[in-house]
Amino acid sequence: MVRLVDIGSACRRRGYGQPERERSHAETRTSRVVAEQDVGEVAGGLHEDVVQPLRQVEVVRLVARLDVQGQRSRAGVGDAQPPPAATRQCEEHEAKGDPRRRILVPESAHGTNPATAAACGYEVEAISADADGRVDLDHFRAQLGPDVAGTMITNPNTCGLFERDIVAIAEAIHEVGGYFYCDGANFNAIVGRVRPGDLGIDCMHINLHKTFSTPHGGGGPGSGPVTLSAALAPFAPLPYVVHGKDGFGLVEHQGDARGHGQPLGRLKGFHGQMGMFIRALAYMMSHGADGLRQASGDAVLNANYLMASLGDLLTPAFPGPCMHEVLFDDRFLKDTGVSTLDFAKAMIDEGYHPMTMYFPLVVHGALLMEPTESESRESLDQFIAVVRGLAERAKAGDAAAFQAAPMLTPRRRLDETAAARRPVLRWRPEEPREQAAE
Repeated sequence: MVRLVDIGSACRRRGYGQPERERSHAETRTSRVVAEQDVGEVAGGLHEDVVQPLRQVEVVRLVARLDVQGQRSRAGVGDAQPPPAATRQCEEHEAKGDPRRRILVPESAHGTNPATAAACGYEVEAISADADGRVDLDHFRAQLGPDVAGTMITNPNTCGLFERDIVAIAEAIHEVGGYFYCDGANFNAIVGRVRPGDLGIDCMHINLHKTFSTPHGGGGPGSGPVTLSAALAPFAPLPYVVHGKDGFGLVEHQGDARGHGQPLGRLKGFHGQMGMFIRALAYMMSHGADGLRQASGDAVLNANYLMASLGDLLTPAFPGPCMHEVLFDDRFLKDTGVSTLDFAKAMIDEGYHPMTMYFPLVVHGALLMEPTESESRESLDQFIAVVRGLAERAKAGDAAAFQAAPMLTPRRRLDETAAARRPVLRWRPEEPREQAAE
């Protein structure tokens, strides 16, 4: 049995959804007002309340079950459940009396990966990238040993590239008794085309806000269900749903888990972001398997279109083709007096939110562009024209304009270093000024 856990994921990018998904959520919220119906009453909220009646809890769990069944089939794992807000990948080592302390993480990983491992008490060891921007397999194998608990790898990786040695990596980590956690932040590039479970992955979180269209950041709460392999599923946190001859059952307490593993206990009082589950479910059902496959293909196509259209003027960090995002470095800005930050600020004056900057760290002055599947050919051409125009201006010596940007915003360029070191987290009214003498 494989269970699925909602961790309330956070990611630097968001996906953009369809009107059907938004309407479905609005309708469930409206139903709370017009009728005391179980489904509408429960589904309309972002959280299921810990004190709700069991009859409503069962409705919530069934909705979540339908949602993650679809995600399970995309990931290539067995049964799936979406309980609380966090999990630990390598709990099984503790249960076996085999405490391991090291986690291997690529240098190009999201910062949340090594941070999570360190917060759980593991020692994090960085794995270098090869010349093509992928995990250096030889370095990875050289770091393996009996004290390695697992590895945390994003695939496709943060350079926008598919890890060609992913199966060999999985086999190598399993040979020493470790587990393979895959950061699913970029699952939208391969959904419907590659099943991570078939690659030997033991644990993967799925960003609903990017792969399955739910809002994120300022637009809504994050929701990152986590799929677990048969080896790790018995240690999933409570609560979770089981299915037997009598239908669905809810396991709320460790004593009720007879025959269903050794859950590590309850981590929070709620059962996940129900509003996000409903949006993701609506998105999957409206698109179907063929539509999800097309969405991932369109995301990859759009990114490669940017790479082909900008590659002669900007400098791609690695040879193509890429996956869902294209990565440029700052070599095209050499000797112009314009930095990656200046270039990004100038994009604001052109009406565009800047691309991801200075990440991943393995590329100097990185500019990471991810157009997503929802952009049309016309919108991409407009974006390309703007970026090319800015690059030509930078090369022509217009450094002063870039360094002054943005010029057309309500507030000019802020001191980002000071803001990070001395954040102002609460608004306070200004001190009254003395009236000028007449």
